[in-house]
Amino acid sequence: GTGGSILIIGSASGVALMGLEKVDFLWYAKKVSVGAAVGYFAGIATYLVQNAVLSGGLMDAVVPQAMASAEVVQSLSGVF
Repeated sequence: GTGGSILIIGSASGVALMGLEKVDFLWYAKKVSVGAAVGYFAGIATYLVQNAVLSGGLMDAVVPQAMASAEVVQSLSGVF
């Protein structure tokens, strides 16, 4: 898109940044790759959770179990 990305791999603006700032590719790969991978996988996880919540899949599976657990705890509180 317009403006590109500051990531060096696969973007013209990243390559321009590397040339202007005299950034060595191996230094950049060592310093940035971990953060980029964490952000990438966090984005995937966020998408999957959001999709599950919006489609009702997560709520259908988790909420009834939580309600059943709460009812069991409430029934046990009268026993003790």
